[in-house]
Amino acid sequence: MSIFLKSVLAVSIREFRRTIDKKSSLVIAFAVPILLSVFFGFVFSKAIITKLPIGIVDNDRSALSSTVIKFLSASASMDLKEQFANVEQAEFAIKSGKIDAYFFIPKGFGDEVKKSKQVQPQLYINSMNLLKNTSIYKDAATIFKTVSGGVLLKKLRSAGMTEEQAMARINPIVIETKTLYNSNYSYSTYLLPGLSLVTLQMVIMLLAALSVNNEINLGTLNTLLESSHRSISAIMIGKAITHIAIQFVNSMIMLLIIFPLFSVEHFGGIVTLIPFILLFLASSFAAGFLISTITTDEMSATEAALVVNTPAFIFSGLTFPLWSMPVVHET
Repeated sequence: MSIFLKSVLAVSIREFRRTIDKKSSLVIAFAVPILLSVFFGFVFSKAIITKLPIGIVDNDRSALSSTVIKFLSASASMDLKEQFANVEQAEFAIKSGKIDAYFFIPKGFGDEVKKSKQVQPQLYINSMNLLKNTSIYKDAATIFKTVSGGVLLKKLRSAGMTEEQAMARINPIVIETKTLYNSNYSYSTYLLPGLSLVTLQMVIMLLAALSVNNEINLGTLNTLLESSHRSISAIMIGKAITHIAIQFVNSMIMLLIIFPLFSVEHFGGIVTLIPFILLFLASSFAAGFLISTITTDEMSATEAALVVNTPAFIFSGLTFPLWSMPVVHET
């Protein structure tokens, strides 16, 4: 074995021992990624948004408006909390946080629909939370389309049409949707892998950012130089091997144990992911190691690592599509 390889191995073994000997590094390297991944899994364990509190103001009180109320009550995403006497009460309920939205059914709603006239029930929704907003609006549109179609179907059948002919008149274009990958629109499948990777990035970058200046502060730099035969490349590669190996093991625990535990769908082989995981960990370590060489103390290194991680999370595309960002950020 060449002197360089011996130096890399010596630095790597030394870095591993230093990591497990220091309690804070031990917890950050081994426990934090796994515990946070499990925590995120429990947070999103319901997978889909359900039982969002809503209200309704029914000024029509017809058989058709009662049908609408029954559909709303049966919706998986909405929980009909109260029927309000007027709009003022419903608005107060939204402002006080009791409900996220309310429906207003105007007087004459049932009669106008039966006469095939356009009628406009109104949905008032708190749009501060886009996930809630999208879920309520989607189910509301489906419900009113179903009710409207049911009324029209009844009229066409009474006019002598068969059910097939009536359905072709009501809905001449049928979109067949095939959902790929995240088939049940699970927020667990969507968010847990991304947040777990962000945790790995944060941990390995933080440990790398402390890897050199910690040696200087503890007065162990000369020992490190002796172990590496004064090779800067051996120091960087040796330390990188240790931290990448530890976080690679953590990533495998996530993929093989934690994600299946929370029913996160996985497509393709694990083997195909390994090169990308290693590249991700190596680039995160390199950024942290760079921080460690240009900062003078551990506090500054920690702050710099956190500052780098924040925009990195935003530009990952997890929370907002990259192609929708300004060109300067997209590139």
